[in-house]
Amino acid sequence: MECTTTKSRIQETFNEVTELSNKKNIKAAHELAINKLLDSICKVRDILFERASLISELNLKMAKLSHLENLDDECFEMIRKILDQSKAFHHKAIRNYVELNWLIRKGIATEAMHAYKDALNDLKEYTEDLEDLFFNLPDDKEFANRIEMLSR
Repeated sequence: MECTTTKSRIQETFNEVTELSNKKNIKAAHELAINKLLDSICKVRDILFERASLISELNLKMAKLSHLENLDDECFEMIRKILDQSKAFHHKAIRNYVELNWLIRKGIATEAMHAYKDALNDLKEYTEDLEDLFFNLPDDKEFANRIEMLSR
C-alpha cells in the first residue's frame, strides 16, 4: 500500500512538472527575457561604436591643431583649455571602459570595445603630442637650440 502511495505521489509530481514545463507563457517569458538581453547587448555595442566614432572625429580635429602657426596668447590659452578638457574626458572615458571590460572577458561586443579603446588611446596620444608641441617643447632650451640649428 505504501509503495502505491509513493508511486502516485511521484506520478503526480511528474505530471505537475510536465504541465508547468509545457506552459506557453513560461516559454514565452523565457524567450522574451533572452530577446531583451540580446537587444541590450546590441544597444551597448551600438553606443560603443558611436562613441568611438565621435572620439575619432575629435582626434582628427586635434591632429589639425598641430599644424597651426602664428598663435598668440589667447590661442595658447584656448588650446590649453582644449587639452585640459580632453584629459578630463579621457580620464572619465577610461573609467567607463574599465567598468565595461567584463564584456570582453565574456566575449560580448568585443569589436566595439576594442574600437572604443583604440579611439581613447589615440585621443590620449593627440593630447600629449599637442601639449608637447605647444607647451613643453618650446620651453625646452635644448630643443629650441636644435630647432634653430635645423632652420639655418
